[in-house]
Amino acid sequence: MGENTAGVMLSATVFQVSGKYHLFLPIADDHDAELQRLDQVGVKPEIEVKDDDALDHVLALPR
Repeated sequence: MGENTAGVMLSATVFQVSGKYHLFLPIADDHDAELQRLDQVGVKPEIEVKDDDALDHVLALPR
């Protein structure tokens, strides 16, 4: 419940190459169950509501 996630899923690490030089290298690229990339796309919630309204919607659900 909420809004799409930001889609910032590409993991990277900084490696020191030599002296003052560093290499910023991607080490993981996350995918969903259908093998679609999540980076720059995000995850769509099952129930879409504005983040500010999500708590009210949850509290209104039957118990």
